[in-house]
Order: sequence, then C-alpha cells, then structure tokens
Amino acid sequence: MYNEMSSSPDTDRFKTNELALRVQKKLASKMSNKSMVKMYIDDRSGHLLDNLYRVIKTYTNNKKQSEKIIKSVIKIIIKSSLLIRNKQLSEQELSTCETIKTKLQSLMMSFISFYEVDFSYDFSYLNKQLTQIRTLLVTLLSKHMQPKNVQKLENLFVFFNNKQFLDTIFNKKNEIYRPYMTTIVTDLNVLLDGNS
Repeated sequence: MYNEMSSSPDTDRFKTNELALRVQKKLASKMSNKSMVKMYIDDRSGHLLDNLYRVIKTYTNNKKQSEKIIKSVIKIIIKSSLLIRNKQLSEQELSTCETIKTKLQSLMMSFISFYEVDFSYDFSYLNKQLTQIRTLLVTLLSKHMQPKNVQKLENLFVFFNNKQFLDTIFNKKNEIYRPYMTTIVTDLNVLLDGNS
C-alpha cells in the first residue's frame, strides 16, 4: 500500500522540515531549563530575568505565579529565536521583528530614564509603548504559535502593563524594589550599549 502512495522528494522534505521545527518548538517548551536557556539567552539577559523574577515575586508575593511569568517570557524568547534561526519568517515578518527590536530598545530607554530621573515616570507613555509591542508580537507570532501560547503572550502584557504594578515598582519610596530595579537598570544599560 505504501508504494501506491505518490510522493515527491520536495513534499517529503517539506514535511520533514516542518516536523523538525515542531519537534524543536515542543522541546523548547518542555526544556526551559538552564542549558536550553543558555543557548538563546546570554548571561546578562539571564541576570536581568532573575531580577525581574524577584520584582514580580515581591510584588505578587506568589512564587508559583512569578515562575510562570518568567517561564512564559523565556518560552517566547526561545520560540521567536527558533523561528528566526530556522528561517520560518517571511521578509515582512522579519521587518516586523526589526520594528519590535527598535520599539523594545525605546522601551528599555524609557524604563531607564523613568527610574533614574526623579518625577519623570509616565504610565501613559509606558502603556502606549507596551501596547504597540504587544500588538506587533501577537500579530507576528499568532501565525506560528498555538492559540494557548498566544494567550500566554497576551497574559504577559496584561501583567506587565498593569498600572498598579508599574506605579509600585517606579515609586522610589518603595525601598524593597530598589536593589532589584537598580540592577535591572544596570543590565538594561549594558544591553543597550551592546545593542543586544
């Protein structure tokens, strides 16, 4: 029966490549451990995520939720990297990636400025930046991810774009966040200098 099936080398190759990519994505989602993360996230970014975890945990007072949020961030980074690495994005999607990168750099500069310059914090401005990045990322990744993963991405932005959360971490009177925020800002400055 197998011999009766018509198949061409191109069809078989396409299916194999598609299957290999699905396996890689599945492995990435299952292996958000340190060795897998190191392949896609450098030490400085890892340090940044460690401190972001501490800020989230301090804010939520919920270790499990904090771990879940950071794990989702890591999965998005890894899956996005896999799409680029495996040339799964169209020219237009690659252009969108560049736009996202530019907007992320702008967000990082705003974050730094709002933390370092007293009385400069502006939730509306951060909200606008985060909303633009969310829209671009969801549009880009929804074609390549399962709906449940797109929903996780949406949930990340709901959390990070929460006014109470941002007001709390940017309030200099909240001494408990200061060591983490200072380190995050230092890491962001280094990442921007390295144009990562």
